[in-house]
Amino acid sequence: MVTVEVEGASVRKDYEGGRVVYIPAVRFDGSLPEFGKYFQVDPRFWKLPKNARDITDGVRWAARDDIPVEVSGPEYLVANTVEQAERRRIIVHLVNYNAGKAPALEPVEVTCHIPAGQSARGIRVFSPDAAGLQAVGMKSDGSKISFSVPVKTYSMAVIEW
Repeated sequence: MVTVEVEGASVRKDYEGGRVVYIPAVRFDGSLPEFGKYFQVDPRFWKLPKNARDITDGVRWAARDDIPVEVSGPEYLVANTVEQAERRRIIVHLVNYNAGKAPALEPVEVTCHIPAGQSARGIRVFSPDAAGLQAVGMKSDGSKISFSVPVKTYSMAVIEW
């Protein structure tokens, strides 16, 4: 197998009212697993690429900073978001991939944009790590809601409107 390293800088373009970003490669920080029919992807490979900042800045630029959900936390905190418009809610999953070394994080800041014309009715937090967790410091300005969520290993916040 021949590996080709793609070179070049990212390119940003405005086009017919929209924006597009071309990033020539995701640059892995370290050695890649040996390719084959099957290969093991273990924690050695669970890290950000060298050009992670270029990727996130490009997405932010293309979206004109209109990001539906923003999460502030360490690099090993992973967030996944699902919007269920028919049920009028957003679900934010937060996973601490470094729970063995950092078993409890400071409360994680989350900001969610609420659909136009709606307002948040409440936030419920679920976690297998502790019962009765609650979102704290909830602030809303109509179009978005911000709050903090405690995370040990896994927490899920359900924002309803």
